[in-house]
Amino acid sequence: MFTGKQQAKAKAKGKKMVTLFFVFVSILLGYAGLFGAAVTGKGTPKGKGTPKPVCCKNCGKVIVNPIAIKNGMGALCAKHLPAHRVNMASAPTGYITVGNLARYIKSQRAAGKTNCTISKMVKALGGDAGVNAPANAITVPVYVGNNRYVHPYLGTLAGLQAMYTGKYGKLPNIPGDVLQAYNKVWGLPAPAPAPVLTGENK
Repeated sequence: MFTGKQQAKAKAKGKKMVTLFFVFVSILLGYAGLFGAAVTGKGTPKGKGTPKPVCCKNCGKVIVNPIAIKNGMGALCAKHLPAHRVNMASAPTGYITVGNLARYIKSQRAAGKTNCTISKMVKALGGDAGVNAPANAITVPVYVGNNRYVHPYLGTLAGLQAMYTGKYGKLPNIPGDVLQAYNKVWGLPAPAPAPVLTGENK
């Protein structure tokens, strides 16, 4: 049997072992945290002077070419824009942002109410950088600065179906200034002006 002195000594040794165990585990966890931060890039402070990524002011993609950075847009956008942009001082009444349209598509897909995808939307609007002709006058994006707005019809299930299938049937009215700008940008004939009623043909 252990004497009181031996029991106290064994107890102290046990406490010491437990302390050493916890110190060892803490060290391991510390190394694991550093390793995880190195792999994921999280938890590590950015070095001083790290350049902030520069994005194209039109399509939002990161650009690295020095000339493109100076111009503020990538080569593709610089080649085709702003000639292919329908620019307006303010968004037409009711028009929604492309960002909100994208979120609507995601929510309706999650609910199982549409098969439309973001890629279908992008194609309908004229491509990622908007350098191609929109699928229809109803899908022409209107630029207010660098913000894009689209017809509210696209933010309905019928609009999503039209973008998904590419079939645009009977559509709601498109604001006249948007339609004329769209026709001018893409080289299509502008709508004929309404005839002026005179005293002879009133």
